Amino acid sequence: MKPYIDLQLVAFPQDGYLRHPGSLDNMQRALAKGIDVIGGIPHFERTKSEGARSIKLLCELAADRGLLVDMHCDESDDPMSRHVETLAYETNRLGLHGRVTGSHLTSMHSMDNYYVSNLIPLMREADLKVVANPLINITLQGRHDSYPVRRGMTRVKELMEAGMNVAFGHDCVMDPWYSLGSHDMLEVAHMGLHVGQMTGVEEMNQCFQAVTSNGARSLQLDGYGLEPGCKADIVILQASSTIDALRLRPERLFVIRSGKVIAKTEPATTSLLIEDHSGPVHFSRNLF
Repeated sequence: MKPYIDLQLVAFPQDGYLRHPGSLDNMQRALAKGIDVIGGIPHFERTKSEGARSIKLLCELAADRGLLVDMHCDESDDPMSRHVETLAYETNRLGLHGRVTGSHLTSMHSMDNYYVSNLIPLMREADLKVVANPLINITLQGRHDSYPVRRGMTRVKELMEAGMNVAFGHDCVMDPWYSLGSHDMLEVAHMGLHVGQMTGVEEMNQCFQAVTSNGARSLQLDGYGLEPGCKADIVILQASSTIDALRLRPERLFVIRSGKVIAKTEPATTSLLIEDHSGPVHFSRNLF
């Protein structure tokens, strides 16, 4: 797939770094093969203290190897699942600023405002990157609730207002957790702005950035953007504005990779049929 997409490989001990037998050896094998990112899932460890210890060990590995960190963190409705606090602390302690991402962070949706008012500044101090996954988070979270049912997505609006880099991810595409995925990031942004009640003009623009430039910052991509000298990896949409792109989720007219068109779709058109005395008259035009 190298001619078409860039991949970052994450060594992810999915069943717990300390909990699952063999995870430590598997991590060393992955490191030897040359992975790009170290992952973790502290809320899957047996205890909160073991979760905190796993974060410490994994962040130390990343610091020693010069790697990024993408931690599946606090994907829970439990407001006492607070591993993101430890993640921010270890990021500060080890000087990993800007290289660490906390994915999901759904427990923040259930935390009380007082605690969060202290937590967000700590996360910002660490320059922690955040990835919310709107489609999956609202599908999986709140399963223990009757009514009211919690939405589950992390505090995207508040984190953005604090000046943090928040991106949207798709997470699952077609698997037991989520079988309806299309890998359509405009669909993700469309759902994210609804769940986050981010329907102001600037907020909608921020949701568009959450599936474009903000994600590129989290991945630390070089040469991303539309400035001279960038890599010219571009998707051309059949839309006249970012808000129309979110509203309509239109056709992707061209997908361009390093300046070369690798996929294209014909523009969507609408035909209007009008009956008059002399017979039907057809009008056809592009939507934009």
